Amino acid sequence: MKCKVFKQALLGLAVMMPATVCAQPFTTELQASTDEVEYWYRICSAVPGMEQYVMTDCSDQNDVCQVQLLPTVASNEKSQWKLTVSPDDMVLITNRATGLQLHNASKEVGEHNATQLTAGDSQGFDLLPLGGDAVLLMDTEIDGVTRCLAIAERSTEASKFPESDGSTSIVGWKFTFVESVQSAVKTAKGTAPTIRVCNRRVTVSGCKNWQLFNAQGEEMPRTTKLAPGAYMVKTPEGVTKVMVK
Repeated sequence: MKCKVFKQALLGLAVMMPATVCAQPFTTELQASTDEVEYWYRICSAVPGMEQYVMTDCSDQNDVCQVQLLPTVASNEKSQWKLTVSPDDMVLITNRATGLQLHNASKEVGEHNATQLTAGDSQGFDLLPLGGDAVLLMDTEIDGVTRCLAIAERSTEASKFPESDGSTSIVGWKFTFVESVQSAVKTAKGTAPTIRVCNRRVTVSGCKNWQLFNAQGEEMPRTTKLAPGAYMVKTPEGVTKVMVK
């Protein structure tokens, strides 16, 4: 999977030998989204000096290079993604702005395979920890070859994996947490308040009378910057558990 990126870098697929790879369940510390809460991340390159380059949905600009690495601002929803887990423990990666998913089927372009987006028929990816908070995103495509998402140069041949240090190589990715959003739930009183966690602060929209409690049941100031951990938000609709990272 590949695409045009700043400084001629590409979001592509490095080839892996199928015999050396086996699928693993989703076991990283990343938080997968559920029907109750969505966790949004920016997916950044783990290559030293490239940390500011983020996977961005550019499907409305380029049919071939649909996913580009760009130095976007944190609030850009085209650079925000959520993870959900399929019944077979593969990870689906969905864009916040468009609702499109990273496709597990790539498109051959020159020496590389271009990353594509799909409206919902992706089989997902296997995520493996590489150390240093970096992870590997890989899948086995229809041709039977296992490939991993990687940065490449247009002038080079397709990259091979493994490399000497995967945690800082072109195959490494780091997920930067943006916020968590509590899903709205219809109740007899209407739509429940929307609870968000951003920059370690909890906000609640659609409700003025809400309270924040820590795991010990102690009430916390609503505007305070919180330490990582579990907290409870109490509204007239009920009590909701939120996680602060």
